Amino acid sequence: MGGFFKKTLSFFGLADEEDIEVETETGNILPGRREMGEIRQRSNNTGISKRTSRKKVSLISSVRESKKAKVFIAEPKEFEETQGIADNFKNDIPIIINLQRVDQDISKRIIDFCSGLTYALEGDIKKVADRVFLITPSNIEVSSGESEFLSEEGFFRPF
Repeated sequence: MGGFFKKTLSFFGLADEEDIEVETETGNILPGRREMGEIRQRSNNTGISKRTSRKKVSLISSVRESKKAKVFIAEPKEFEETQGIADNFKNDIPIIINLQRVDQDISKRIIDFCSGLTYALEGDIKKVADRVFLITPSNIEVSSGESEFLSEEGFFRPF
């Protein structure tokens, strides 16, 4: 199963197979790359946060940058574990959600939750394999050329 995620990260241009940094559900961090994030400013008086978005960056070009990208891999077994997904997504971390070992009803609830999460935070959700999804924050996009390459390799299947 680990090989699949390494290939997926490599195909998305987030890292070479040898240099992958992955934050797992347990919080362990492995070597790899980091992506540019969104700047958030919070006013102390009103509690209202302002977003200053940086331009969208192609995942392919992020490989050549000196910053390291984090990808959170979630393999939830229960719906209650979606809070960790939301917390990481709010911190502008792309997430691969593997639902292959989850009951179908729970899987539907998790996808509904993630769809709402990505809509509310202006992100994107894509199906990359059978019951495996990639959700990306608003400042990260998968380029069309990369999507075509993934399709040819059998990793990316649009809805």
